[in-house]
Amino acid sequence: SGSHQAIVSSVLRREVDVAVLPDIPADPRFRRLPILQQNVVAIVSETHPLAAATEVQLRDLAQQALIFRSRGSSTQKVIDRAFARAGLAPRPRLIADTRDAVYEAVSLGIGVGFMWRLGTHRADAVRRLQVPNIGSGSEEIVFALAEERNPLTDMFFLAAESYTRRLQEQILP
Repeated sequence: SGSHQAIVSSVLRREVDVAVLPDIPADPRFRRLPILQQNVVAIVSETHPLAAATEVQLRDLAQQALIFRSRGSSTQKVIDRAFARAGLAPRPRLIADTRDAVYEAVSLGIGVGFMWRLGTHRADAVRRLQVPNIGSGSEEIVFALAEERNPLTDMFFLAAESYTRRLQEQILP
């Protein structure tokens, strides 16, 4: 885990064999496999005034105490672009280094955070809110160095292919 930049760098330095991240560009250095589409959502504590909502607008979020991710985060890049497109420049109450830190700060009621919709399967203490004007979703990509071919890496890609096929069968019966 870590920022988008840190994970890509770890793969390039061969510290990590295979990774899953959004928005990995087509790059000949990488073997890549898109596995699913997802979007960024706002998260609030279950006691937050917005907790009963299912969606919230960016202009309303700009008035809230916000928790941002640190520079290099793919989540934060999406948030920054969305606020810029809307002509908004909110200042965060807190900048957290990890997704887990954002989640914990939100669950404690410190403010409103953002994460990929499928960024965690935890369902305690926070509510996910759609943000319609945040922009389009993003593809999650399994990737490894193109020349890395070994049984474990290949097994991971085969499992990802199988998972993607099952998802497609569920979506398009």
